[in-house]
Amino acid sequence: MPPRSLLPVVLCSAALLSCRSTPPTAPAARTHACGTSITDVAWMAGDWQGPSGPGTVDEHWTQASGDSMLGMSRFVSQGRTVFFEYLRIEARPDGLYYIAHPKARPGVEFKLVRCSEREALFENPEHDHPKRILYRRESADRLTARVEGDEGGKAVAEDFLYTRM
Repeated sequence: MPPRSLLPVVLCSAALLSCRSTPPTAPAARTHACGTSITDVAWMAGDWQGPSGPGTVDEHWTQASGDSMLGMSRFVSQGRTVFFEYLRIEARPDGLYYIAHPKARPGVEFKLVRCSEREALFENPEHDHPKRILYRRESADRLTARVEGDEGGKAVAEDFLYTRM
């Protein structure tokens, strides 16, 4: 074969080799222990709403930024806001903290004690109610919050089943 006729074969081979598919890369592995970065709970961000007794609870969380997330929760019954609280999750050198300000009162802190890609458990064993606050992502559009504590010496718990608004 004369050298001139090899040129199209070489060019076509080079073009085919450059178009070969590359296998998809796996998601980046976590490079830190869960619970040390605000991004570990970023899945909570969004606007959530669900029924609660005779009313509705809605909870809103900002995107994770600046080592914190800001939130608010409100309970509405018969067209009136019956309860509200301001919320914050912040990263500190010793971990993540959930700070609740019920009815805009001074905050109560809960330290993150357990964390996964779908769950975050915050605790303050010294507080009466709640002592534990658990968030679980059930799916992209479903979030469950559970509060547990003591009232009058008895253990009580309440679940909030949220759907993305």
